[in-house]
Amino acid sequence: MRSLVAAVVLALVAPASASALKWSTPRGVSAIDRVCAAKHPTDERRCYAFETAPRAAVNARGAAVVAWTDARGTVTVMSADRPGHFGPVQPFGRGYGPQTAIAADGAEMLAWVAGTDTQPVIRFARRPAHGRFGTPRTFTIPNPPHRGIYDVRIAQQPDGSVVAAVETSGPVWGLKIARSGTPGKATVIGYGGLDRDSVRAAADGTLALCCVSSTPFSRYSALPQSIAVFRAGVGWTTLPVALPQFTSIETVAATQRRIVVGVIAHYTSGDAGVLGVPGLVSTTSPTNTLGPVLSAFVDRPSRGLQPVVAIDGSGRNVLLYQDKTHSEAFMRTAPIWATVAPANATALPARELVYAGEGFEPLLRPLGKGTIAAWAGPHDRWHAGLELNGRFKSAPVPSGPGPSNVGRDFNYNHDMATAGGYAVLVWTTADSRVAVSEIVG
Repeated sequence: MRSLVAAVVLALVAPASASALKWSTPRGVSAIDRVCAAKHPTDERRCYAFETAPRAAVNARGAAVVAWTDARGTVTVMSADRPGHFGPVQPFGRGYGPQTAIAADGAEMLAWVAGTDTQPVIRFARRPAHGRFGTPRTFTIPNPPHRGIYDVRIAQQPDGSVVAAVETSGPVWGLKIARSGTPGKATVIGYGGLDRDSVRAAADGTLALCCVSSTPFSRYSALPQSIAVFRAGVGWTTLPVALPQFTSIETVAATQRRIVVGVIAHYTSGDAGVLGVPGLVSTTSPTNTLGPVLSAFVDRPSRGLQPVVAIDGSGRNVLLYQDKTHSEAFMRTAPIWATVAPANATALPARELVYAGEGFEPLLRPLGKGTIAAWAGPHDRWHAGLELNGRFKSAPVPSGPGPSNVGRDFNYNHDMATAGGYAVLVWTTADSRVAVSEIVG
């Protein structure tokens, strides 16, 4: 098995239509431990990364940064000071779960989990615009014995600082990292965990995460159903979500003025995860409580899955989800549907078929005045759709291999970040190269 982390930059300045998008030829960089591979030619499992967890960030000018964990467990980063022009690869120390952020002027922040099992830490490194990454700074969680650190998420702020949420074996901590790269004093956000799509950073600096509780809870307790949100000039706030029994939150998106949550009403669960009826919950302003669940249509309540939400560039709520055509053990592939509604809608409109094939793990982010979606299809190929004016159209994708099962972990092996008319797509495939491609039209 071989690993590829591919970073793709889409130069989409107010795209007029999906058909106008054109990808450049991907450029590749090796991402395996070739010394190890030469010593162990018949034992590929020893020499290739299995939790690459690639992550990306982009600003409204198209400058971007991508990071991942390589085959040696080394956090690795690559930057583009202008759209699609990524510079040399820079390795940092051993660690996992790298996260990236980029300011309006191109200054970058990299954060990851490092240290030892008995003394884990968070490390931050800053790169000034058009400069080099400085020496990493270290943040150690307060108040032992809560020593376990599981994850970190960051969001770029308008003033150049970065806000971080750190999941530990105790509380979830929040802290600000100054523009200089110095971490500030940490405060407790709540108790809970940071899942893959249940934490989302917006281009305006808003960081939303689900789910947290004001008090510790055991694994036998009902999971908390509150959203913690950081907004520039406001700080951390917590909003409860009133959900019916057996309904849970899977994804979240937020801006300075809006929150939308992707939920699923459970019908069954097992080897294919939770299946049921996808829906969304939203609010029209940060001071309002989140409203009732708006349910999407599925052919059978036992086959809906994977609700992914976004607030498009025109302020609409977008729900992307899957509806399985047949039951199959351990499989979460299915056709992809969407429904787009005004912020104040009291019901979701008729659904639209976005992809009739067997799609897998769709991503959805705002782009320009609409949204962009990307997902894996058969034969490890990317597929994409562009939503404008509430409707999706098929969009071009990069040539070559797309995401595969290599490097897949609980954080998935692909990511997409957007800002204004730009987006960055990062993924892991079976080929052992780091590739960069740009949409030039």
